Formats: sequence, C-alpha cells, structure tokens
Amino acid sequence: MELKNKIPAPVGDVQKVARALLSWLNGFPDKPVKKIAFEHLESEDFGMTVLSMQAAYKTKTYLRGRYQAQYPFQILYRAQPSSDNKRLEMDEILNQIGAWAETNPDKPELEGNAKVLKITRDSSASMTNRYEGGAEDHSITMN
Repeated sequence: MELKNKIPAPVGDVQKVARALLSWLNGFPDKPVKKIAFEHLESEDFGMTVLSMQAAYKTKTYLRGRYQAQYPFQILYRAQPSSDNKRLEMDEILNQIGAWAETNPDKPELEGNAKVLKITRDSSASMTNRYEGGAEDHSITMN
C-alpha cells in the first residue's frame, strides 16, 4: 500500500502503539516462544517478531487534533519444520494469534485518551521465506 496522499501518524504516537501492541501480543497464552520480539529475532533459526510494515497513517482527522489511524504490522514466526505437519502447525499458531487478536475484548492499552478500536487480519498465515539451512519464515499481516 502506498502512502501517497496519506498523512503519517505522529512518530511519538506510533512508538507508543508499537510498545503497547508488543506487550499485549506477548500475553497470547499459547505462543511457541518465550517472548515475541520487536523487529528482530533472538536466533537465526527460531523465534517470533512483530514487524512494522509501513508507516502508520491517519484515516480520519477530527477537530481539536484528534484522529484515527491504522498501524499495519506483521507477525513473523521462524522455525525449522521437519515435516509438512510442522509447517502447517506454524501457520495454525499464527492464525490462532490473529483470531485471538481480533476477538480478544481486552485490546492493547494506550496512554492518555488514545484507544485501540479494533485489530484485524489482512491475511491468513503462510510461508514467506525459506533459508538454505532449513529455517522457514511464516507470517500473518494485520492492522
């Protein structure tokens, strides 16, 4: 998605959303990792991370400076699956996180008067990369 004719959300606000989102996602009870990281993996072969896909942008602007915005992000899961079943399990875990994020009534808590209205999946989980050593990246995109 191109940001042409879109107004970026203030950087300070975006950073607060990223922190709150990361903390909240780490509350998913069935994650296969100890901790979901932000824009890096703890290991070359295994881990989960949240990636900002593009700049957050305003979707509505109100009087007195208030606005609504979208924060596109991706959850990436890297592992070394030993079978098709393990590959499918990677996708299932990501899809479970996506469903949990969409339906969880407790959304990430933001500072001040800001609040998360909803979280949506833009895709189902799928493999996005395969590496020579056998590691694979599977991911899901969300807003």
